[in-house]
Amino acid sequence: MRLRLNKIISHTPFFEADVSPMPDRAVDKNDQDLQDHIVALRSTSKEFVSLLQTLKLPAPVLTQLQKFLENVGLIPGQVVDLLMSTIESTLEEKVMILDAVDLKERIPKAVELLTRQIHVRPKLGYAPFFYAFLSFRYRMVTDKFYCYSLWIVSK
Repeated sequence: MRLRLNKIISHTPFFEADVSPMPDRAVDKNDQDLQDHIVALRSTSKEFVSLLQTLKLPAPVLTQLQKFLENVGLIPGQVVDLLMSTIESTLEEKVMILDAVDLKERIPKAVELLTRQIHVRPKLGYAPFFYAFLSFRYRMVTDKFYCYSLWIVSK
């Protein structure tokens, strides 16, 4: 879930803040522009999963990712956030996605970055590492895949 930072309460010994949830608006099935963006996201995310399959990731991880991505029409904002956490991007690009609250703005930006990752990755000459929290690594399968932050990092 996305959160809005209302106020930083303390800096030490750790950051503490007052936040409020920022749920995505319900997907309007009659909004053809939004539906077109969702179709592009679905297509690009499938291509990205195909790329991940070439990295020989554990089958349970890929299966859970594919199941999550099947819900792109219902929860496109969460799909965007998960996919953006898995690609290599600059701080400015990450902030750009975080700043985009409206799905019609966020999805095209995410598709652009994801497409770049798909086309750049084969040229790198090495496979990025794909990992999640330690507890997920040991369990490998969970029905709550969306609860884990995932990253792809290079050597």
